[in-house]
Amino acid sequence: MVNYETETVDIQRNRSQNIVKHFEEPLFTISVIAFLCSIIKAFTNKFIGNTLTGLTGLLFIVSIYFIYLYYKSKRINYYFLGVPLLIGITLMFMWMSLEQNLGQFAIRDYNTFSIISGIFLLFYAIFLHGILEFRFSMIFAIFISSLLLHLAPAVTVDNLGWTGKYLTALDPYFYYRQANHIFGSGHTLDREILVYPVDPPSLSSVALFASVFMASIALVIKPLGFTLHDVAILYPAIFAAFTVLIIYLLVRELFSDFEPYNYAAALLAALTLALNPAFAVKAIATNCEDDALGMFLTCTSFLLFMLSIRRKSFLWAILSGFSFLMLNVTYSAYIYAVTVMGIFATLYAIINFIHKKNCAEHIPYFLVAIALSQLHPLIMHAHGELPKFVVPSSLFMISFFVPIFLSFILESLRVNLYGKIDISGDRIEQKLENLIEQNISIICILMLIIAVIFSISVMDPGRIGDIIVYTIKGAKVSEIIGMTTAEQNPMCGSFDIMNINTYFKCMSTLKDTLGISVIFGLLMIPILIYLILIRHTPGPIFVLAWSLPMIWGVINKSQYQFVASVPIVVLGSTIGLLFIMKKEDMESLRIIPTIILIATPIFFSYGGSVPLFDPFGGAAVMYRGLPGDRVLWDSTLQWLKTQPPDTVVLTWWDYGHWISAVSNRTSILDNRKVNRFQVQDVARFHVLVENETEALKIARRYNSTLVIIDYTMIGKSGAPHFIATSGLGAYIPLHQIGAEIECINGGNCDILINNIGSGYAYTNISKNGLILIDLASEFIINRTEVNLYGDTYYKYIVE
Repeated sequence: MVNYETETVDIQRNRSQNIVKHFEEPLFTISVIAFLCSIIKAFTNKFIGNTLTGLTGLLFIVSIYFIYLYYKSKRINYYFLGVPLLIGITLMFMWMSLEQNLGQFAIRDYNTFSIISGIFLLFYAIFLHGILEFRFSMIFAIFISSLLLHLAPAVTVDNLGWTGKYLTALDPYFYYRQANHIFGSGHTLDREILVYPVDPPSLSSVALFASVFMASIALVIKPLGFTLHDVAILYPAIFAAFTVLIIYLLVRELFSDFEPYNYAAALLAALTLALNPAFAVKAIATNCEDDALGMFLTCTSFLLFMLSIRRKSFLWAILSGFSFLMLNVTYSAYIYAVTVMGIFATLYAIINFIHKKNCAEHIPYFLVAIALSQLHPLIMHAHGELPKFVVPSSLFMISFFVPIFLSFILESLRVNLYGKIDISGDRIEQKLENLIEQNISIICILMLIIAVIFSISVMDPGRIGDIIVYTIKGAKVSEIIGMTTAEQNPMCGSFDIMNINTYFKCMSTLKDTLGISVIFGLLMIPILIYLILIRHTPGPIFVLAWSLPMIWGVINKSQYQFVASVPIVVLGSTIGLLFIMKKEDMESLRIIPTIILIATPIFFSYGGSVPLFDPFGGAAVMYRGLPGDRVLWDSTLQWLKTQPPDTVVLTWWDYGHWISAVSNRTSILDNRKVNRFQVQDVARFHVLVENETEALKIARRYNSTLVIIDYTMIGKSGAPHFIATSGLGAYIPLHQIGAEIECINGGNCDILINNIGSGYAYTNISKNGLILIDLASEFIINRTEVNLYGDTYYKYIVE
């Protein structure tokens, strides 16, 4: 009989002996002490800080001495040199934080990076002594460092009491207010109650899972003393760190057939994303928008999908579909994720055809994942109403149906040219693949029939090219109000695709915003294309399908920098596929990219504030969560809380979320700018109307009782003036007048006005009397996107 109690005691004794054994190794003990010094120094006074810095310097010298002793005793291990190197880096940041006349933020920055260096030192020592493999040690170090960096804005900096106290910027307050309502009532709002008082918009179809998540977590941990505000402050940083971890797993999986070089790429992706300032624009403590959770779900969905097609598993596809569903009820960038999937599925089919492989092998998993994500009406619908499924956007339908149709057509052609591929195995996935292969001709006929029906009843195939072109052009905003919003402006305003001189200026701007990854990424594009053509592997296809559209997007709209940061980091990290990972690689061309990466922190750090880390973002990450003018508004918002509950504030849209979330009072506008005609009215009030009577008419139209402005309205007065003097069109109550709509151009596009919710279309009247109905902005009927603006309106006759 086995004595389990005795066996357990023996195991614990062995573990204790192993721990003692590790501490008997001088370099391990030195590393642990140096790590503790970096942490303690950050939270102590100057005298203790000086003492700990001196102690770390002594540890640096002692570590070199012990390496010398190992060398004399023939215990030659070049990995030992990493210990004094990392202690030296830790010592450098500790010393820099002690410099005279440093600001409080600079002291925080150097203390943070000394701790990060100490973390890497600790986990390197753990690897060196065989406790963990190198890749596990490094990803743990990166994950903890990422968490530390992205939590920094939540910590109050010495002598700066306003730090760590407020949510950042403007939009997070919308999600916080919704979470606060859910926290108190247990359900989401069906309709707005504090903004747009004369025409409150519906919220039943707004993706608010981020607010639901915050409220749920706050309710769970409320007994521990945490508030909803604490959750709103902290949760984005936690998901930022987990996104870094997911990116490691995704890159490792994408390039699993390049092992062991995929580990180098995966670790580089995780490290550069953790330090990326564009990623930290949204994924940072104090920013409780939907972006941090949305990006985590996006990357998780991609990872699960890649696992499904590599392992040919419906289980992974179903999990991916559930993740996509959560993404759909969380984040507006869901449609971009679907577009990436569509581009990948299309290119994968084409590459498989080139390599004479099954062109439709990925389609069942693609179909399951995307179809499940369209169950969102089961979650997002008004209380007391049945779920309402509507026709998805044109971009979604193209991204979903084109890859399916093309894959089956190519597979039918491949079968006729090269013969059928017999798949062995008894799993349902293998049987389905064989079934498709055996009946590919019948499936293609069905596809053609469905395509004809689709073109007659839903979308003219001739419009597909127009929509693709419109989507590409649409990266540069042309909508009136959007043109006045800073984040809608191009990142490279002077960029001209036909002028080579503008490329270098744009490259510099992209590098400053997205870090060195963008340069690595552009260098890797031709190499990835080469790998696509010579190898049957999905990794390079997926990375290019994900990153290239976003490079174009962020050039034309700075708002995309967060969404673009992750794919561009992943693209840049593929340079890791070229690094030295084996002894025999030392004599190959891999030495060149390895030297480039090692030299990069030194070369690009010259003159920077944080040595070694500057090329990847440096301390910029920790400044992304600052509250800005919210600090200056605090006394006003607190006073506004004391005003009567029926107070209605007329102010510019910038401050609407603050007024409704902090003061719990009604604002005519907010940052969502849902009703553009109200935005124009308020713009006229601020900068155009000079007659007091006319101004009061506008104020009374919305039952305003207070007008609040601040000094920033002077500098940005051009924006309301542009809106006030621009034409935004007018309303036509289609349902009320019983209008019949006849499509003039673009066959069968009249179906787009079905299921009108409000009964109104936003319109412009053309010179020849035609009504141009806007179905493509964020104010669209049936949430269906078609061409808009310029000469790309769809024209209808209203009879």
